[in-house]
Amino acid sequence: MYKHMLSKNLDNEHKIQKYEILLMSKWILVFLITFICYSPIYASEISNQARDDIESIIYKAINRSGLNSTHVVGIVSSKTQENVHRTKIYGLVEESMEAIFASRSRLADRDRLKEIEKEMNLIQEKGKAAFEGLPVGVLEGIDFFVWSNVKQISQDTVNVKISILDIKSGIVKGVASGEVRIDDILMLGIDVNVENYSKWKEDYQSAIFWRKTGMWVTIGSTAGLFISNATREACPDYQEKGYEKEADCQNVESPTGTLFFSAFLGGIIAGGTIWWMYDGQESAMKETGIKKNYPLSLSFFPSNNEISLSVSYNF
Repeated sequence: MYKHMLSKNLDNEHKIQKYEILLMSKWILVFLITFICYSPIYASEISNQARDDIESIIYKAINRSGLNSTHVVGIVSSKTQENVHRTKIYGLVEESMEAIFASRSRLADRDRLKEIEKEMNLIQEKGKAAFEGLPVGVLEGIDFFVWSNVKQISQDTVNVKISILDIKSGIVKGVASGEVRIDDILMLGIDVNVENYSKWKEDYQSAIFWRKTGMWVTIGSTAGLFISNATREACPDYQEKGYEKEADCQNVESPTGTLFFSAFLGGIIAGGTIWWMYDGQESAMKETGIKKNYPLSLSFFPSNNEISLSVSYNF
């Protein structure tokens, strides 16, 4: 009698351990879905901070240059990285420069600056320094040249450098640089509509999320299916118990294991369907992003282009 009771208790403990394994596999699946599939949607919350940082760099350069309200300043074009040029962060730098220098000095005529830059380009094509050989009259009435250099140094940071050249001395008297944090919005092209991009990004990231969710549900359910099948009680004497198949015996004698088996099988079907549906949607959204030149992520690859502007001037 005692042997029978001991055997029964051991059998119950064995079943409990098997069910605990099944429950553990279920919670592992939930964990995978929650933490691995999570895909955050970034918002352009740092744009205002970026503007403040850029303005701070500009003011530092001005304070070091000796520029005052009586001086005439010419803001000249800058050569910058290909992936940064004509982006919103580059436009923000140019916009900030124009606003600040307009308030702290007088800006040179734009048409005149265009003519000066044409002359400078012709001189550079001949292999000479940018200001070398420029007639004195061309630069008359302009006290300083200002330009910026924006260089991406990581996926979420750019280095902004402001240079202020004293034309008469040919010396860069004001230089300041600093790092500015950016997001995907600031790396959009100047002409890109932010609302359209934000809508596309939301749909694209949603497709990525559900594709990953379906993938991990399928993988987790497959693992759980094998575990639940292995923990189902064998029923070798199914014929003696009146069952035609061993599977029928297992379904009746081990209902919990069968329930888990069915649940994981359903997970494979549901997860596989979601995976298939959103994989196609993600591909279509990605193709749309490529055509519209949207950043698919914050993984940018900076080029080696840097500003090349001579600071020599001969009278």
